[in-house]
Amino acid sequence: MDVHMKFFFVFFVLILVFFTANIRSIAQISRGANNGEIYITVPLFYVDSTNAQHWGLFYSNDNGNHLSLQYNSTHDHFFAIGDSVSGKVFGCLNDSMWMSNDFGVTWSEYPTNLSFPSSLTAGGNTPGELYLEDNQFNIFSSMDYGQTFIQVNDSMTYFQLWDVGVHSGTVYAVDYFPQSYDPCIRISHNYGHTFSIQQLDSGFYDISRGAIDNELYLIRRNDDTVSHYHIFQSFNEGASLIPRGTITIPYPEWQAIFTGGRIAGTFYASRYTFDGYSGYICIDYSSDSAKTFSTNCYYLADLLTSTNSITVNPSSTLSQNAPNPFINQTSIKIDIKQDDEVNLTIYDVNGQMVKHFINSKMVHGEYCISWDGKNDAGIFVSPGVYFCFLKVGNNLKETKKMVYIR
Repeated sequence: MDVHMKFFFVFFVLILVFFTANIRSIAQISRGANNGEIYITVPLFYVDSTNAQHWGLFYSNDNGNHLSLQYNSTHDHFFAIGDSVSGKVFGCLNDSMWMSNDFGVTWSEYPTNLSFPSSLTAGGNTPGELYLEDNQFNIFSSMDYGQTFIQVNDSMTYFQLWDVGVHSGTVYAVDYFPQSYDPCIRISHNYGHTFSIQQLDSGFYDISRGAIDNELYLIRRNDDTVSHYHIFQSFNEGASLIPRGTITIPYPEWQAIFTGGRIAGTFYASRYTFDGYSGYICIDYSSDSAKTFSTNCYYLADLLTSTNSITVNPSSTLSQNAPNPFINQTSIKIDIKQDDEVNLTIYDVNGQMVKHFINSKMVHGEYCISWDGKNDAGIFVSPGVYFCFLKVGNNLKETKKMVYIR
């Protein structure tokens, strides 16, 4: 290799290191502890009188139907990620870890004595399990909510930690610069000490674990006049891929980030712009393994100036009715975690209400409601598909599909 080629190679590697060391600090989307919860951290790219760049942490507990600005940071390169404990969020800023116990509204800070992290991942099913990668591609793990970190792997190559698996000790990363020059998945089942490699076709750049063991979502970006994000699902850690949906972004100034949800089949994409008050955040939500999406978009100026915040009641749940399908009668269980207004209703496939069970303030607790297949008029409904809808407070919504086969 001549001198010019060596110079070009070194220059390319330095650019690649810079890019991969900062890609995760540009934006972050992560699942929260409960179904429907997501956290999004994006740069707002406007400055205050101290010339500090602002970063916004946004939160939703209803799959993006409502979005609230939880924290407006004036620190450079702040990013946060949700944990498996309700309300707990972790953040990174230079050589410090931040932690919030109130859904990102207030934060406590403690030093880690680590160099600037290029990526932080959490949110597995083990509370307090964190993985951090520094800007030299060294991997550190913590099992005590980031109070202490131990180095588990020396720098191996140019890859980014991307997600934590369902089982404790499972870590996923994307390799940007293996010897073959093609990206691959790096998989560890021993807390990041060693990684196996699953080769991928060129173009993959994002990965997120699903809600069940060995389930992954992989996103490949193709650019022509627009950006196409092709989503694939795998149930064997990337060994085989199932094509799912595609998200198309027609504007070059828009970016996209992705995460799998807590419930099987749930997947989120967030599209956003970097231009402060004139920008937007859009949330694409799928409940069918990224085949189809519903979308909510928000104007950043409204989110940044709004005094409204989301009422946090994320732990209330609607269980699947049993039996399902049912003939004569089925039971519906709900778990209300705090006193609040509760609405429990059944709709048909046309969106028409057929049975209204609850529409009042309820004391927290577990409830079991029976449905015999009759509407509010006491008449048996036709056999078919129905949807049980639970709303708690102003924001928490859950829906379960029911099949009546009288």
